[in-house]
Amino acid sequence: MRVFKYTPNEELLNKYPDLRDDYNAFVRQLINKSSPVEKCRLKLASKYLFGRGLEIGAFHKPTPLPEHSSADYIDQLSVVDIKKRFPNMEDFHCVAPLLLDDGVLTAKHFRV
Repeated sequence: MRVFKYTPNEELLNKYPDLRDDYNAFVRQLINKSSPVEKCRLKLASKYLFGRGLEIGAFHKPTPLPEHSSADYIDQLSVVDIKKRFPNMEDFHCVAPLLLDDGVLTAKHFRV
């Protein structure tokens, strides 16, 4: 089995937000769609998800997004810090978070 060890440049993704859509396509290709669990997750996502949204704590198992969807990711740690904290995950691809946060979203994060 071939393992990808790709860590995108988070600074570049933050500087050019349009690249996040390409990043979503990259993440979409990584997901093993032959797994029964991933097939079920993709079926649910295809039914209920469309447009752009947030995924909190995707880590190394982001929701498999259908073609008509995209996501920005929020996590407590950057990819580098995740790899340091969980060394057994070194060979896994972890999605690059757009925001570093504890996942408890409050009104201060949104402008009304």
